[in-house]
Amino acid sequence: MASTYSSRLKLELMATGANANTWGNNTNTNLQTVDAFSAGFLSKSVAGSSNVTLTTNNADPTAESSNKVIELTGSITADIYVFIPAVENNYVIFNNTSGSNTVTIAATGHSANGTAITQGEYSYVYCEGASNYGVKKSIFGNPNAALVTGATFTGNVALNDNVYLNVGTGSDLLIYHDGTNSVIDDNGTGNVNLRVSNTNVVAIASTGIDVTGEVLADKAYIAEVALVDGATINWDMADEAVAKVTLGGNRTLNAPTNGSTGQFASLLVIQDGTGSRTLTWNAVYEFKDDIAPTLTITGGKGDLFTFRYNGSKWLEVGRNLNLTLS
Repeated sequence: MASTYSSRLKLELMATGANANTWGNNTNTNLQTVDAFSAGFLSKSVAGSSNVTLTTNNADPTAESSNKVIELTGSITADIYVFIPAVENNYVIFNNTSGSNTVTIAATGHSANGTAITQGEYSYVYCEGASNYGVKKSIFGNPNAALVTGATFTGNVALNDNVYLNVGTGSDLLIYHDGTNSVIDDNGTGNVNLRVSNTNVVAIASTGIDVTGEVLADKAYIAEVALVDGATINWDMADEAVAKVTLGGNRTLNAPTNGSTGQFASLLVIQDGTGSRTLTWNAVYEFKDDIAPTLTITGGKGDLFTFRYNGSKWLEVGRNLNLTLS
C-alpha cells in the first residue's frame, strides 16, 4: 500500500510494510520537515509587481512553505499577494520589503480572505482551517524596538528604543522619545497623541482622546494657539480651545468648529498697534442679556473671554477687559 501525507505539514504517513529498506531515510525526512516547520528560516525575495506563491511539496523540508519564519525582501513596485498553503497553519513573517506598496498574505485560492502585513514589522500569521481559510495576524512590532508582552514594571524603566503596545485591532499605541519629549500616540490612526515633556508638563496635542477615571498630573495645560487674522476668523475647538487673535482690521468671528458638549474655551482678543478694531460675534456666542461686548479700543491692549459649550451655543462664563499684555 502506498504512503499518504498529512494535510498540514505534508509528513509521509507510511503504510504497514511500505518503504522496505528506506523506512529510516523516510523517517529522517519527516523529522527534518518537522524541524523546518518548527524553527526553519527562509529569506524570500518578492521584488517586483507579481504575486508570489510559496512552494510546497509532500515530505519536503526544503519547500518554502515548510519554514516557520519567512523574511520577505526586495523592492515591490505594486500591491502583491504572497500565498501560503490553504491549510490550517501559522507562520512568523517579517515584511522586510521596500517601496510604498502593500504585501498581503493569503491562502492559495483565497485571496479575498487575506490580510495585509505592515512593512518593517514581524507579524504572526494564522491561516484558519475553516472553509474560507481566512488569514489572521498579530503584529509583533519593529524588530529593532523592544517587544513587551505580559510584562509588569516596578520602579524606573529605561527605554533605549521604541516600545510598541498592541492595544486592539487596528489601534496600536506607540510610546517613544522624539529627542525632546516622551510621546504616546496611535501610530497613525488619529485617536491618541499625548505628549509628556522633560519638564513634567502634559500637553494633549490632538483630537479624539477618551479618558475614563482619574488623570493625575502635577502640571497640565492646553497650549495657546494664535488664530489666523482675516476678514473672517475661524476657531477650531479640537486644536485651538485656548486661543488668541490680534485684530488687523474690523473682523467677524465665525462659529467654532469641532466643539464638545461641556467644553470650556478661552479667547484673548488683542488690538493691533492702530487700535479701535471691532469684532462681530457669530450668533452661536451667547452673552448676558444677548448684548455682545464692546472691545477695548486702545492699541496693544487685550480682552479675555471664556466660554462653555452646551451642545448648541457657546455661553460666556467670564470676561476680563482692558488688559495690558506687556
